[in-house]
Amino acid sequence: MGEQAVGDLGVFGLPASLGFVLAVWFFAVGGAVGSFLNVVVYRLPMGLSLVTPASHCPICKHPIRWHDNVPILGWFLLRGRCRDCRTSIPFRYPLIEAVTALLFLSVGIAGGPVGTASGGLGPMLLLVLYHSLLLATLLAAALIRYDGHPVPHRLFFPAIVVGLLVAAAWPLLRLPLTTTSMFGPQHGWMEGIAGAGVGLVLGHALRLTVIPRDREEMPLGLAVAGLILGGKATLVIGLLVVAIHWKIQALYIMRSTLQRTSPGLWLFVLTWAGVLALPPLVEGLKMP
Repeated sequence: MGEQAVGDLGVFGLPASLGFVLAVWFFAVGGAVGSFLNVVVYRLPMGLSLVTPASHCPICKHPIRWHDNVPILGWFLLRGRCRDCRTSIPFRYPLIEAVTALLFLSVGIAGGPVGTASGGLGPMLLLVLYHSLLLATLLAAALIRYDGHPVPHRLFFPAIVVGLLVAAAWPLLRLPLTTTSMFGPQHGWMEGIAGAGVGLVLGHALRLTVIPRDREEMPLGLAVAGLILGGKATLVIGLLVVAIHWKIQALYIMRSTLQRTSPGLWLFVLTWAGVLALPPLVEGLKMP
């Protein structure tokens, strides 16, 4: 590729026109996932089905029309009220959709060029969706705890299954957050599984360092982050989560008027920061 062609590449390491389409797609997919997270956060702690019945007003039970269920925009078009009974709809719903949309877009901008340089559009999409799955799961867990519910372990099952499959089938997909070029490439499904296992065990061990009553705040979150991101990234993120948590606990003891914060929230924020910060630092990434 010539110098001029390289200079025309956009933020995803692709031509600017294709990059714009991808940016819109990432934002739209993120918004749709955020809409689903609203359902997960509401229904999963109560043991309800995530599929049936269709989305409906909890007061009048009328199904939400498809054109009213457009992520982010739907709330504003309805002016924050149910179309049928005029019950107020909390602003939290479009806010979560917007945060998730920005999450997908930001992960795409940060990791897109790395994935594109290593194998084109396919690896880039897999890399972005892989990390976005983890972040969406951690966001849902933090919201469930914010609502005062224990986090069901089955929330983490999709991320665990995907993490194990990717570790075996495509171990280098985890490379941007686990190593840099100085460590050399890692090959083989056995090494991928071993790396995922180390991250899983390390994340679980770090989780045990928080005080017992707060372990439910991130029941499997840090362990799943270790499975997907690998040991090195999880060690950094986990130590920061634990340090912030203990610092806040110390401040709370000295000033009981301070509001407690969930370690699950810090886990989500720091993992998001890690996913954004680390991929651009990787050099010489090679995908099979």
